[in-house]
Amino acid sequence: VAELPAAIAACGRTLAAEVEAEETHRRLADTAQEHAGSLARTAAAQRADRSALGDVHAAAPDGPLAVGEARAAWESASLAYRREVSESALASSLQEAGHALARAREQVAELPAAVRADAAALLDSSDGLDAAARSAATGRAAADHEQARAAHAKAEAEIHLARAELAEHPAVADGAGTEAGTREDALLAASAADQEAVGHRQRHDQAVAAARAAAAEQAVAKERAAELRHALDLLGVRDPEPAPEPFAGAVADARAAVEEARSALEAAAAEAQRSRRALEKLGQELALWAAADRFAGVKAAVRDRFRTGDLARDVLPDAEQLAADLDLFAANLRQRIEELEEHKGVVVTAMVGMVRQALKSLSRAQSLSELPDTLGEWAGQRFLEVGPRSVVETADAVVRDRCARLVDALTARGAQVPRGHDLLWQATNAVVGEGNWKARVLKPSTTLAVERVSVERMRKWSGGEKVTISLLLFCMIAKLRASGRGRDRPGLGALPLDNPLGKANYVVFLNLQRKVAAANGIQLIFLTGVGDMKAVGRFPNVIRMRNTRSRSREYVSIEDRQVAAADPAGVVDTTRVWRSDPALTLL
Repeated sequence: VAELPAAIAACGRTLAAEVEAEETHRRLADTAQEHAGSLARTAAAQRADRSALGDVHAAAPDGPLAVGEARAAWESASLAYRREVSESALASSLQEAGHALARAREQVAELPAAVRADAAALLDSSDGLDAAARSAATGRAAADHEQARAAHAKAEAEIHLARAELAEHPAVADGAGTEAGTREDALLAASAADQEAVGHRQRHDQAVAAARAAAAEQAVAKERAAELRHALDLLGVRDPEPAPEPFAGAVADARAAVEEARSALEAAAAEAQRSRRALEKLGQELALWAAADRFAGVKAAVRDRFRTGDLARDVLPDAEQLAADLDLFAANLRQRIEELEEHKGVVVTAMVGMVRQALKSLSRAQSLSELPDTLGEWAGQRFLEVGPRSVVETADAVVRDRCARLVDALTARGAQVPRGHDLLWQATNAVVGEGNWKARVLKPSTTLAVERVSVERMRKWSGGEKVTISLLLFCMIAKLRASGRGRDRPGLGALPLDNPLGKANYVVFLNLQRKVAAANGIQLIFLTGVGDMKAVGRFPNVIRMRNTRSRSREYVSIEDRQVAAADPAGVVDTTRVWRSDPALTLL
């Protein structure tokens, strides 16, 4: 160990000498390279001059010319050239050549004196005689230069290793040789150092082998990564977020998984396309459904919500909430419809009862229109025929169905529902059927002929005929009302008429009217201003009245009275009426 510093110092000195020698060789090589470049330039200039002289051997077939002869030939050629070329061109060429020569001289002057001397010596040597020798010498100098540079690099590497080894063994202080121990300790330390160096080399070899194995594994991993990246490209995945778990299986398994995933993706894409088409079809059907005429009464904002071109954007995000709302609305509407159905059932039940009662009343009206036996040819005849033309189905289910359809039609109009007789007539007409009615009456005549005509022709009758048939209808209605109120006693009371003689003063019809009234227990009272005594005289009791005024008031008083001799009213002065049953009212 004590000798190591000395050995290291000797190595350092040797290295320094080698470095100095290398620097010297480098300078010589640079000088030689520069000289070679100068020689190459000179040779190029000489070759140019040689080419300018032409074919010298052809001019001197006997052999090479001497220098004097060559110069003389050159001068003669120069004179010939001057005769052919203008002096200005020659001057210009000469000037350019002078400048080139001056630049060459400046470059040579810039070189160190040692370099110029070495170049002159090399030019005077056997290697500078001709261009080929100079080129070969230049090649040898370049090879020596390269060898010198390699030796320099090797020396620098050895210096670096020596300095590293020197750093691992610190310098021994003065007098340490006496205190370092015995020779055996130094040998042991050196042996340990050698063993440690061997261990370092072994670890170095192991590290190299591990590095090679790691490089092989890295190559395999790169190949695997390329395969997996290709698989990701096949799947169309670019920088997935978040990063997936590394695939631990083989590359073949990855390929199989990729093929399976691609098949699943293609199937999913096809299913998504079918779903998209189905969604578009549902959107079109939904738009057509919302645009139906039956929803004309729905608000436009509600209908426009379903009439959209993009169902997935406008309807699907709120579809679940919308469906829940619609279910709630549907439940409320069903409950409301059930309530309406109950109300409709009540209305239909009441309407069925009204229709049955109306049909029954019409039948009773026909039976009660039978005339008394004192009317000659009309005796026992029914002057009124009213009711269905053909047989009407009166089963409860049929009548309820027809009344229910009428209720639906009335409510669907959106207008006010008719009441009273109008509603009763529509309900009865719905049950009987449109156009399935008949209404005929006996036409009054002087001979009391049995002639039944439609009520539509009554508008063309005379006044007497109308009064007569009106009296018959009054009697029938009065008997129908009395029968409905439980009164079956004869006598229907008094019937005052306002000026009937103004339109009906035919004596035959007056007699017929009096007979019908007497047969039905009716007291006729005609109020008239007509002075036709022939018609007025048909009545047994004629009272003339006049208007009187008293104290700004007007009164009606009896002026005259004519009573027939056979009329018992002539001996009656006062009459008092008493009834044991309550008075009849309209309600």
